[in-house]
Amino acid sequence: MPRANKGPRLELYGPDTRFGAKAKRGFTEYRFYIVWSDAGRKCERSTGTSDIGFAEGCFRAFLEERANAAKVVNQTAGSLRADQMSVADVLDIYGREHAPQTAAPARIGFAIDALLPYWAALKVSDIKGETVRRYMRFRRDHFAAREAKRVTEQTARGRLPPPARTLSDDTVRRELVMLSAALKHCHREGYLIDPPAVWLPEKGVPRDRHLSRSDIARLLWTARKSARGRTHLTLYILIAFYTGARRSAILELQWQPNTVGGWVDLERGVIDFQGSARRTKKRRSTIPIPDRLMTFLKLARRRTVQYVIEFEGSPIRDPKKALATAGRAAGLGNVFSHLLKHSAITYLLGAGVPLWEVAGWTGTSEETIRRVYGHHSPDYLSSAVKALR
Repeated sequence: MPRANKGPRLELYGPDTRFGAKAKRGFTEYRFYIVWSDAGRKCERSTGTSDIGFAEGCFRAFLEERANAAKVVNQTAGSLRADQMSVADVLDIYGREHAPQTAAPARIGFAIDALLPYWAALKVSDIKGETVRRYMRFRRDHFAAREAKRVTEQTARGRLPPPARTLSDDTVRRELVMLSAALKHCHREGYLIDPPAVWLPEKGVPRDRHLSRSDIARLLWTARKSARGRTHLTLYILIAFYTGARRSAILELQWQPNTVGGWVDLERGVIDFQGSARRTKKRRSTIPIPDRLMTFLKLARRRTVQYVIEFEGSPIRDPKKALATAGRAAGLGNVFSHLLKHSAITYLLGAGVPLWEVAGWTGTSEETIRRVYGHHSPDYLSSAVKALR
């Protein structure tokens, strides 16, 4: 099978591989590049910045430019039947036309990258329950092979590799949901006639693992002993636990109002996670700063310039590796960003904070709080217990 076209994407280039960059000879600074393929030839365009927020704005503008050009080409094309249109074309159209309108186009790009190796050579008419289930098996095998290769390479270099990761059914389900959304978009825009329904596996059982306050203290102690993560990782953990905010909302925080994300107003003593950024389906709240967190934010204000969390003068892309390393060193197993949010919500409910207030504080819907976390509340089903006495 020919190598699938990954489509346009953002890649970080720099003098070395820190921050997840690709090392390029002659580079002295880190810069985000837009990378795509045209007629089998690799093309690149510099965004001129290492700021992920500004780079994503350039990426959205690039995708809009391509989408407008494609619309001109397709104005004379009629709607196609499912057996006339490839899945690769569906994903390409969705990535060009819809992704620029979202707050996180890179997330759609990741899903397309995962879907293409299996679906690129198939027609839309090939989408059936059985082919979807085969995709799930293919995706697991492909992921496991990549993990095995990564562990082998790390071992060959004399490094102690982290535990092999596993691919959850929920991750594959989200990719299939995006495939379904792409089909609906092509139908709505007149490219495709009668798109097939995409069979979806059932949603997984919500995770119930959480960290206690003493676990968080151990994690912070370990992070503070790290030479590289002593400042930014510690602050990230504190903000995540005290606010229950999502990773992207925390990393986008700046000291002044901006169009990328939220901001911290030390004078008024509030964190506005939404700010003037574009609205998304993910809720973001405005909360007063807890006294203990205020102390650390004031210290951070003295050493960072634009973003609340910076490392060597640049915003952090993703603390995933540093967080996982600290979790293992603290004896807590794999620690990830959403676990901190989960722990914050669990702690608040256990302390007797009402569901609606927890929802407002953490920027999570009350329905989700009730469905996923409600059993941690001391008042959970208390009325039923009283009635049955």
